[in-house]
Amino acid sequence: MLIPTMPAFTRCLNSRADFPERVKMEAFETRLKLDLLDTEEGLSEVARKSRAELLRRRYETLIRSADELRELALNIEGKIKVAQAK
Repeated sequence: MLIPTMPAFTRCLNSRADFPERVKMEAFETRLKLDLLDTEEGLSEVARKSRAELLRRRYETLIRSADELRELALNIEGKIKVAQAK
């Protein structure tokens, strides 16, 4: 069995949820920016709508990625435990 050598996966395995949680924190930061978008002065309505749509898509992508990373890390961790038990 191959053991992941990429630092992100290794960190994720070592901390069990650290990397996905950081992605989720970035998603919530994006959500905060979206919520505060109405307070920004000097943006036209078109620019505000465009930026809001980009932030919404970024938020959804980050949340989905965090969930996928968490699931992947747990699957890899389970496979490593099975391989070590043999």
